[in-house]
Amino acid sequence: IADTAMTNSWVTIVAIPTVDISTYIATFVTMQSEPRVDETVAVSEHVEERLSFKTAVMQRLLDRQMARVLAPYGLSLTAYRTLATVDAFPDEPASELARICALDKAIVSRSVADATDAGFVSQRVDPENRRRKLLRLTPLGRQQLDAVEAAVSGRQAGLDALFTADERALFLAFVDRVSTHAATIEQPHKTLAA
Repeated sequence: IADTAMTNSWVTIVAIPTVDISTYIATFVTMQSEPRVDETVAVSEHVEERLSFKTAVMQRLLDRQMARVLAPYGLSLTAYRTLATVDAFPDEPASELARICALDKAIVSRSVADATDAGFVSQRVDPENRRRKLLRLTPLGRQQLDAVEAAVSGRQAGLDALFTADERALFLAFVDRVSTHAATIEQPHKTLAA
């Protein structure tokens, strides 16, 4: 069947009848669609220049740094944030703290429960809505927060030293601008199941 006038690729397919021709087609298409090495590098470099990528990396690095600062005090980053937020916004429910910090409600609820079990946070029923519980630091929670204050302030001073006063103000203004933009992006409309 193999005609010498046929192309080499056709001869190969006929010579191996146990392999489906679609396998060859799929392989050829895959080879044509795979990006070259230089294209992959270009895409990678483009991603690394994105604002969201850079800020995400920066946040992870800052979180690791803060975790190391808190470790000697036996306090996790999540636990510290819970105490600091409850201190800054007393008599608010966990759902409101989650909104303020743009955190998942379930994560905040678990963290508040842990802080309550440890005796750092007290909860009382909201007189205006008995389904809500208002949070406040206990004396033990205040003591724990005060214990890490010097270390946290020292770390913050190190970050502030990276900027002049004008640079810091400008940087925070940019952060606020991006945060406001991200918070006001319209959410995709949810479609109802048929």
